[in-house]
Amino acid sequence: MSDLQIPSLLTPAAAQRTVFQQFQAGHGYEQAAGGTGTLSDDTTDFVIGTQSLKYVTKGDENQNHIRKKSTGPYDFTASDLRIVFKVEGLAHLEQFSIFLSSDNLATTNVHYTIATPFQPYIADGEWASLTLSWGDLAGNFPAGSIKRSAVNYVELRIEDDKVAPVTIHVNEISAVPEPTNGVVSIVFDDGWESTSTKARSYMDKYGMRGTSCIIRDVVGEANYMSLAQLKSLQQISRWDICAHANTVANHNAGFGTLEDSVVEEELEGIKGWLIENGFKRRDVFMWPKGSFTASQMPLALEFFNAIRGTTGGKGGPGGAQETFPPGENGRLRSWLVGNTATAAEVEAALTQCSTNKSWLILTFHRIVASGASEGTECNEATFKEMIDKVKSSGLAVKTVAEVLES
Repeated sequence: MSDLQIPSLLTPAAAQRTVFQQFQAGHGYEQAAGGTGTLSDDTTDFVIGTQSLKYVTKGDENQNHIRKKSTGPYDFTASDLRIVFKVEGLAHLEQFSIFLSSDNLATTNVHYTIATPFQPYIADGEWASLTLSWGDLAGNFPAGSIKRSAVNYVELRIEDDKVAPVTIHVNEISAVPEPTNGVVSIVFDDGWESTSTKARSYMDKYGMRGTSCIIRDVVGEANYMSLAQLKSLQQISRWDICAHANTVANHNAGFGTLEDSVVEEELEGIKGWLIENGFKRRDVFMWPKGSFTASQMPLALEFFNAIRGTTGGKGGPGGAQETFPPGENGRLRSWLVGNTATAAEVEAALTQCSTNKSWLILTFHRIVASGASEGTECNEATFKEMIDKVKSSGLAVKTVAEVLES
């Protein structure tokens, strides 16, 4: 192991989980009438046990139901749902949802459309785990009608786009304990100077600390923070300074478009620079543009043990907020707060965070005085309103690393 691969972020062990189904021999799941795809046990592709459940759609846009009735019962009291899965043909996936019921789907269910959105939470052909707070599960029946302590029905619904087949593997369904309270992290990408001159000064008013993810070769350039400003963020305001990219060219391209060897150079370059300059949170990394391939995730995990993407994070139809503990430390969901976002939307997300006991990661880029027109800009007045909402919510504000270490 090289010096660059020695971890400094003390992340806790994986959350204790209660396993309900690992899809080993005799699991009992079957395809409902009307399904047109092929269901099988795959003894060659799995990450748990000796096999996984495999379903291949027909490429006909048919909604296929893979289910098991009168199972369990499974107790989700004070627990969140966790699923381990893989998708091949991700670009052609129309729906991948999980349904739970406590009366075999007669009058109750809660469900979540796992497929919205997927990319860049996972890359095509990549095994991953996803955790969902119970509050993010939508009900087709009156709220509270499902007995959370006695789930006896689990169904997967899978549909392609009629252009090409999709293959789904599922290896585990389990429950993990939900946290006591929600938590908020405030992140700033790219290293814009406004992080120091506008965002920091207002967050200091409330004693809030943020996470700044920088691009190494723009440090000290016009409109970007200098090395002195970055060190002041860490030393005076106690922010975390983390990795985003080594070069702006490769950042703008998105790592998913680059060869693995180039990405490895990027990862080595930015982490080496953080170590050289005394930044303590050098094990936290944010994918540029949320872009990566299946082979690049394990590569990034050789250097970093906390990785954030840009998928979902807001809550609701746009994608669930992150949970704590997350499904994986390497797949943190975040809401990219852009020029059209409002303080009212942030307030709604904070309410959901408090209710669902989830982890709301707000990601900003450049804070401008006024006239925000790009998706990565936010007007200063709007930003201040949003921070006021965070303060008034009463939720704890922690850096990404602090949440993972707590």
